[in-house]
Amino acid sequence: MVYFVWYRPRERPPIPEVASLQRAYRLNDGRLLWFSSSADRNSLRHYFMSGETGLLIPSEASSPDRPTFSAGPGWAGRTPVEVTVSFDGSTGSTVQFSQGGKSYTGNRCEADIVDTQFTSQGTLLVGRLIMPRTESQVPIVVLVHGSEKQSAVWNNRFQFMLPAQEIGVVVYDKR
Repeated sequence: MVYFVWYRPRERPPIPEVASLQRAYRLNDGRLLWFSSSADRNSLRHYFMSGETGLLIPSEASSPDRPTFSAGPGWAGRTPVEVTVSFDGSTGSTVQFSQGGKSYTGNRCEADIVDTQFTSQGTLLVGRLIMPRTESQVPIVVLVHGSEKQSAVWNNRFQFMLPAQEIGVVVYDKR
């Protein structure tokens, strides 16, 4: 089966350097940390299962070889810096997360991602299937996106968290 998402042409996806970092990571203390893009296209949001979250802004120390972000309190604060995150290279296979004087490392939870798009009756349709890498059968969740401004394919925060817990995801917009 193939599923599709419709989005408005005026919307723009996150910049490629940020899009490649949207994944889930298992930290060395066992916690699951995941990232999704932010509305401004070059920032990330981070999430934990505890509900802790924050807006990650590219830091001045950031480079293509070591993308680095920092966060202040909540989604609006930039100072004081409470969190720093750095990825190894643009592929982001590992992450270093620092908060409150403690530093954690994590490995990306790998998943198979199938993106597809085509034009139907003049409308561009886009869809994404994300499956955990496992030989076992897994349940699949369909994430239906309402009439928000942003595409679920680009911004849905659960699309990488669920596969890290061996749940497949189909993501699309209902517009």
